[in-house]
Amino acid sequence: MSRILLPDRIELDGVVELLRCPDYQNGWSADEIKVSYSPDSWHLPNGLGYLREEWDRLHPNERSDPKVALREIQINQDHTLVCRLQATAWREVRPLHVWPRFEENALVQHQTGGYKMLLPNIGVVHVVASTRDGWILAFRRSSIVHYHPGTWSATYEEGLAPDDISTNQVFQRTALRGFTEEVSSQACIVPLEAFHVVSVVLERPLGNPAVVVRADLPISLAELPAHRPSDELDTTSLVSIPIDQIHLRDILSSPIFKFASHVGKWHPTSRYRLLVAIAHFFGEDAAADALSRVVG
Repeated sequence: MSRILLPDRIELDGVVELLRCPDYQNGWSADEIKVSYSPDSWHLPNGLGYLREEWDRLHPNERSDPKVALREIQINQDHTLVCRLQATAWREVRPLHVWPRFEENALVQHQTGGYKMLLPNIGVVHVVASTRDGWILAFRRSSIVHYHPGTWSATYEEGLAPDDISTNQVFQRTALRGFTEEVSSQACIVPLEAFHVVSVVLERPLGNPAVVVRADLPISLAELPAHRPSDELDTTSLVSIPIDQIHLRDILSSPIFKFASHVGKWHPTSRYRLLVAIAHFFGEDAAADALSRVVG
């Protein structure tokens, strides 16, 4: 029987892979990432300024907080991940997410070793987290959030913030902050080394880039709080999925989230994140096999 391989570019649900770590099983550590940042605010191009004007007209009292966008990403010859970030604002990006749906070639431009983003975006990390005693965490997103309300996330998402950008650990710092804000206050016992960047993807239909991060938490399932206030997740909905190759493969294969008595819609990048977990714990061949069984 011929060996099943992962495609060069994985597309699954709302994910279009842009870059994937050559070591997909382990990902990039902070030492293998180089980050630069421009504080000059990235605005919508003149031809799309009408979208911002319409947004401001419809939402005259809505705050426009500062955001951090991914501007360029590439993999160097030494396999390091190089990222250029730039300041932007909520009102420059939110109209793009609410109204037009752009084709990929209007959002990103391929260049040597990577991609250049063509429109303002909100840089985010999409994290899949596992506990030291062998569980992957999944939550239902709140019904009142802007993005993908009520969907099942494996495990959480967090936007980059200007305060995160002090070192090359920006994605790890963002992932740790998200864990603290959304899942548990025990950040003091979770080191930045627990977080590894696996890939950068384009999330459809938003057309927004996301950095996919794997988190190996040095805490057990029992150490997580039963309930924690969160503005993104319904933390009372915590589902713990055993790290078992067949079990994960079967959950991944379903086009809807089904676990125990829970049934619902997947977050657009959740099945991809479970694929990342399978690759980490069981190898790329296991991930390729699981992907081949996916039902669209």
